Amino acid sequence: MEVAEVKVLTLNHLVWPVANSTSYQIIAGGVAAQYTSDGSATAAEIATGLAADFDPLVFDAVATDGKIRLTSVDKVSDFPLTVDANLTITLLGSPAVFTAVELVS
Repeated sequence: MEVAEVKVLTLNHLVWPVANSTSYQIIAGGVAAQYTSDGSATAAEIATGLAADFDPLVFDAVATDGKIRLTSVDKVSDFPLTVDANLTITLLGSPAVFTAVELVS
């Protein structure tokens, strides 16, 4: 499994290959948001499902055009972020410290 770990204030875009019946997971601030696509998956469906799984008291997660923007609600707190191998981070807010890690099973 490949993961990307970041400590960010804002995750601006997260994209993925659309796949039917596939599990997607983001761990932000130590809490997992998960979504499993259905048999006719779309990027918008996956983004909306993941965004909806975040605690709205901690994160402002907005799905638009099949992408997710994730920000801490207070707009000040940074958070550790891990995404699974089915997801790709395409844009981070500033400041961000980024470390990519590949785990060997």
